[in-house]
Amino acid sequence: MRRREFIKHLTGLALAGVPAIVVGQPRRKAKVGYLSPASPPDFNLESFQLGMRAAGFELGRDYEIEVRYAERDYSRFDRLVSELLAAGVTVMVLAGPASKAAPVA
Repeated sequence: MRRREFIKHLTGLALAGVPAIVVGQPRRKAKVGYLSPASPPDFNLESFQLGMRAAGFELGRDYEIEVRYAERDYSRFDRLVSELLAAGVTVMVLAGPASKAAPVA
């Protein structure tokens, strides 16, 4: 069997398990919450966005981002996490010391 034929058959097998209704539907845009212990500009945020782009995810097309800065005042973490949750984020990225404020499900 040729390589192209093999890949075609493999792709067909992979899609066979996916319900037809899901195949044509657009992806839902994720809402990412990002809590930084620092002040802007945050180079970790820039690195996160570069990593997302390298993985094929584009800001605005695939995800939105809500950013909060603690400005080195770690007592603000709990309030900022609450703000992000109230904003309806679907996933939260916590940089450095901010990870101590991670909500427990």
